[in-house]
Amino acid sequence: MSRYAAAHATLKGPGDARPTALQIVEDENLTNNLTDKVFLVTGVSSGIGIETLRAMYATGAHVIGTVRNMDKGKAVVDEIERNTPSKGKITLVLMDNASLESVRKAAAEIKQLTEKLNVAIFNAGYVPILPFLKTKTIHPVPI
Repeated sequence: MSRYAAAHATLKGPGDARPTALQIVEDENLTNNLTDKVFLVTGVSSGIGIETLRAMYATGAHVIGTVRNMDKGKAVVDEIERNTPSKGKITLVLMDNASLESVRKAAAEIKQLTEKLNVAIFNAGYVPILPFLKTKTIHPVPI
């Protein structure tokens, strides 16, 4: 049984006994022990994406984070780098999942940053409190 099973037996919401991602990184002795790895985390400027970015950064890896709002993302990165000791590196890439053009541009930028990705965490996605959006229409390229 997992060392965290008991903590998940009684869920009380934020602040209950369940471990954070950063706590698991620390418990598993991964702090600054993944300095040769490259992680991709989408949606790192809000919600659980912030804590995912913080935990992956604490491993010492190079973490590439995608954001829709670069200013908001930079503020998150500044806070994490100030408050989370790490040998890691964070690189932000602008990507709006509602635009396939933006996704393609971000993918090309990520390919320029690294030849490999060891881990991809696709965090960005649907938020039920936001207005419904459709991906912008693109014109197919003739073959």
